[in-house]
Amino acid sequence: MIFAKDCFPTSTYSVYEALGLPTQGFVIPSYQRRYAWSSKNLAQLVDDIANGLDTLVRSGDPNNFTYIGTMITTDGRGLLEAGGCDPIPSKVTEIVDGQQRASTLGLISLAILRHLSEKLAKYQSNRLPTAAEAKDRQFLISLIQKTIRGLEDVVLTRRHGLLEQRFPKLIRISEDRWLNNGSTDAGSPIAHLVKQQLLSNANFTAYTSPKKYEGTNHERQRIGELSFAINDFISDIDQLNTDDEDGLGFSKIPSFEEVVESKSCLNFVFDDLECSPTKLSTPDSDLKNEMQQVIRLCTFAHYMLHRVALTVVDGKTENFALEVFQSLNTSGVPLNAYETFKPSVIRRMNPANYAGSDEQTLFQRIDQCFQRPNTDEKKRRLVEETIVSFAMAHDGTKVGRKLSDQHRFFRASYLSVNGSSDTDTSRYLHLLGTTAEVMHLYHSGNLGGYSRLSEIFNADDDTKICFSLVADIRHSIVLPIIALFFDRYELERNGEAQGNTVRSSTIRGILKAITAFSVLWRCAFGGTNGIDAIYRRITAQVREVPEEQRTLEVFKGLLLRQLENTSTRRGGPFPSKVSWVSQARHTDFYALKSVSKFFLLLAHHDTVEDPGMAGQIKRGAKGCAPTFTYSNYVNDDLEKEHVYPQTPQDPDWPQQVLSDRRTINYLGNLIVVPKKVNLLLSNKSWAHKKAIFSILANPARDKNLGEARNEILDFDPEVLQEAAHLTGAAAISLVEKWDSGLIERRGVSLLEQGYDRLIQWLK
Repeated sequence: MIFAKDCFPTSTYSVYEALGLPTQGFVIPSYQRRYAWSSKNLAQLVDDIANGLDTLVRSGDPNNFTYIGTMITTDGRGLLEAGGCDPIPSKVTEIVDGQQRASTLGLISLAILRHLSEKLAKYQSNRLPTAAEAKDRQFLISLIQKTIRGLEDVVLTRRHGLLEQRFPKLIRISEDRWLNNGSTDAGSPIAHLVKQQLLSNANFTAYTSPKKYEGTNHERQRIGELSFAINDFISDIDQLNTDDEDGLGFSKIPSFEEVVESKSCLNFVFDDLECSPTKLSTPDSDLKNEMQQVIRLCTFAHYMLHRVALTVVDGKTENFALEVFQSLNTSGVPLNAYETFKPSVIRRMNPANYAGSDEQTLFQRIDQCFQRPNTDEKKRRLVEETIVSFAMAHDGTKVGRKLSDQHRFFRASYLSVNGSSDTDTSRYLHLLGTTAEVMHLYHSGNLGGYSRLSEIFNADDDTKICFSLVADIRHSIVLPIIALFFDRYELERNGEAQGNTVRSSTIRGILKAITAFSVLWRCAFGGTNGIDAIYRRITAQVREVPEEQRTLEVFKGLLLRQLENTSTRRGGPFPSKVSWVSQARHTDFYALKSVSKFFLLLAHHDTVEDPGMAGQIKRGAKGCAPTFTYSNYVNDDLEKEHVYPQTPQDPDWPQQVLSDRRTINYLGNLIVVPKKVNLLLSNKSWAHKKAIFSILANPARDKNLGEARNEILDFDPEVLQEAAHLTGAAAISLVEKWDSGLIERRGVSLLEQGYDRLIQWLK
């Protein structure tokens, strides 16, 4: 019987016990992201170590340790062999999770090594005049040599033979190789740094990035910061334990006197040295101060190696290690489903073949999308909602945002395509990347940023308004459809699929058709009324159509059939304009928020007043009244307002409207006006509003200002002078009495105008 403890053995080790076995090597798999710790991350780790040492010295507690987290590992020999690399170290460990922390511990060790090596050479060459000073020198040499041995074991692995060979201990499988000739093919910054600095005895100032390395070299930045901070620490003659924000916390190391008088330090730092560090005989000088700083630095290094602890979860197989990785990262925070899906793909395809593969290119595109949000919460939502939409686009699976559900979906869906063909696998990842791009654009709501999709949507004003509406009403259920067509567009454009069925104009047409259907549906029912289920059904129908036959016309036909044939508990179907208007005329448009503003701007677009029908409008010449513009829709200064006020204060308002309060929120009682005008209209009398609408309707409004001022004493003409000419105001200004009948007739007129424009996007 297999027990859990046998599959996931867990132990807590010191840094030296976990990383310092001389003949052990560590390999980072291809799916791990590159080293990315910032100066802040580095400073926090150094501070934690220095503070732990300070606590040990001050408390005298021999059981004091500093805990820094978890590493998840498994046997790495199979990973090396799969990559065509001989497993030169006698033990090879794959770091499934925790490489950022392990790399940083290596960088700290390497930086301290550099400075201690310089001091060792200095003290070995110095000729001191007295026996007492020679004793100090010998103590320092012994302490430094002991410290160097421990630090080297963290950054170097060894192979013993006729000649001992040394290799960088930590390599990346996609960029580095251990070679049988005793060298290392180092393409990653961390291995290149170790090889260049220690194996080639190069100076840090000569360090360069590896050949063919692209991207920010965070390792080089951090090693430079460490080098500067340690040099500043050693040369500091002020032994007070002062704060130093730029010193990465080294100044927080206990003072020389505190270190050498600490029994705890004597036990694990100086116990096997022949000389006591309690007193240096070297005369007071800069050299003595330097020696004291070196002793403090060595004490810090020993504390890091032997009193800083981390838990190692050693999965007996790669799958067991991945199970832990899929549940927790090193800080105990659940990973998202994508972060666990990506490594499973790389494992199945042979990690050695990942570099330069199509899968790597596709994952890079997805990673770029998921890295764009500027907060962890936004990133989490983007990833979760992308997976929800991708599942619907891929095979119609209804997946929630729960982590376990998304894990299961990825496992099952990728298993179904993996192994069938390389094309199916690539198409799977391509659609995931496309969905991520669509979802990111939707989340950001910003068409200004560059992407192929934003470029397509920016091509005309109508499409930009449609995109903004979809984002405003959080209409994410339609995104899988956009992703399917955009995916086909990119495949055809890149020559990965034959045909020319989807063009940029097709993508715009898809968005307009979706918007037309959704607006008509919501206006008819005053809400969603099961629209999500309808879009799921339409998405399934799109998937059933062969890719080369998925045209704009086919999609429009699917939407029209839903509109003309679907009956719900609230009404429908709507086979004609008459049937739709008959239901929509009694909808509470005021509650539709963004949809109502969208519809009012659309209905008034390029219209003029109808002299024969007071309050109503009719189609005018193209360009005569362009209200349906992107600038108008996104302008927060333009808002919908009731003509008949919600709380009328003037008794001249017809009371019959108040007998049915719903009439006030009908489309026929609404108009879009600037905020300042809205405040001026407020709940005033009809005579007051009629005068204002008359001025708004007249571009040469200055002629009427004097007359209006005489009629309405509290009138502020400057507000109207600032307001733009408002389409629709002229028709309202012709009305003598604003009552229920007028609201009904005006509403029908607006509905007909809006329907005529929307239905064009569906036919």
